Amino acid sequence: PDEAAEAAHYLRFLARSSGRVRTGIGAARQDVNVSITGGTRVEIKGVAHIKRIPELTHVEAFRQKALLAIRAILQGRFGKSDKWSINHMDLDFGQLPVDYAPLCTASEAKQRLTAVNLPGFAGLLSHFTQPGKVFANEISDRLKVIACLEKPNMLHSEQRQPVLSDRLLASVRRHLGSEPQDAQILIWGASADIDTAVEAIEERCRLAFDGVPNETRKALRDGTTIFERVLPGPDRMYPDTDSAPIPIENEIIDKKRMQVPVSVRDRLTQLR
Repeated sequence: PDEAAEAAHYLRFLARSSGRVRTGIGAARQDVNVSITGGTRVEIKGVAHIKRIPELTHVEAFRQKALLAIRAILQGRFGKSDKWSINHMDLDFGQLPVDYAPLCTASEAKQRLTAVNLPGFAGLLSHFTQPGKVFANEISDRLKVIACLEKPNMLHSEQRQPVLSDRLLASVRRHLGSEPQDAQILIWGASADIDTAVEAIEERCRLAFDGVPNETRKALRDGTTIFERVLPGPDRMYPDTDSAPIPIENEIIDKKRMQVPVSVRDRLTQLR
C-alpha cells in the first residue's frame, strides 16, 4: 500500500518538474487497481488524494482476502455452483408486523415484499469483508445500483441488530422451506425492480463461488469502497477512429529527450 502511494508521488513530482503541469487538490485523480494472489483485478475509481491510497489499498486487499475465504467455505459445502440456486416467494406486509420505518413506508406505497432463501449460506451474510461491513453489504450495494432499490433496501437473517424477531424469522423460513444451513433475505420495492433484485442477489451469490468479482468500486472517506459497476473488459478499449494516426519522427523524439528535466531521484539527491 505504501509503495503504491510512493509511485503516485513519483509521478506527481515528475509531472511538476516538467514545468508544464500544476499539482494540488483537483489537479489529478488516481484510479487504484488492487489484486491479491488468488483474486482478480478490482478498480477503485476517483481517488482524489494520494494520502488515501495506502488505506484504500490495504482495506481492499483484506476485502478480497475475505471473499476468497467465503469462496473456500462455499466450495467446501457445494463444490461448484452449477446446481446451486435460490428460491423466493412474495409475502404480505401483514405477515411481518414490525415497527420498521422502511417496511411501513413500502407497505403504505403498496410495494412488493419478497423473501429470498440462500441455500447453504448460513454464517456467510455476516462474514466480515471491510471495517464495519459484511458480505450482506456486497449484496445491498448491488441492489442499489442494479435494481435501483434505495438503501435501506433489505433485511437478512444474520443482522447484528435484528429487526425481525426469532418468531417472525422462523415464520419466513417456514414459508420458504428453508433448511438450518440456509440464510434468508427480505427485499421490498416496485414489482419490476424486485424481479431485477432477485436476479442480482442470485448473480452476486454465484459470483461468491468464484471469489473476487471484477468490479469498479467507489472510494469512501472511511477507507472502504462500494460497488459502482462491473469492470469493463478489453472490448471497451478502442482507438480514436475519428483521427488519423500521427507518425512521430525519431528526430522529434531525440529532441524531446534532450529537454526532459532532471529525474525525481536525481533532483532529490541534489537537494540532499
